Amino acid sequence: MRTSSRPWCRPVFTQLRRRGLEKHFQATKYVTKRGRLQIGAMLGLSETRVKVWCQNTAETKWRHEAAKKEKKQKEQTSTETMNNCVQKEEVKNEKEKEHGFKKGREQSITDQISNKK
Repeated sequence: MRTSSRPWCRPVFTQLRRRGLEKHFQATKYVTKRGRLQIGAMLGLSETRVKVWCQNTAETKWRHEAAKKEKKQKEQTSTETMNNCVQKEEVKNEKEKEHGFKKGREQSITDQISNKK
């Protein structure tokens, strides 16, 4: 079991460090050990901190992209379903017109009542 004199705290990255990390991450998604050491030296961070930041950033970006893709796919599916329903209704209406049917059951009941008089 590991014991330490002070509790673990989350590192806070300054705006300058964050920009530097983001710039390098956009240029290369995978940073080699040598690259992590160089970035860490330039920004005053350890190689481990740079590595963990890159891993977390890659995971976050992947998760956001996957969520966007899933949302877009759901929207596309619902739009296709709606279009299919509208198409079926239009086909039904065309068939009714071809065969001389009147729209709706209420209309046919009204016609039956008026014919009995």
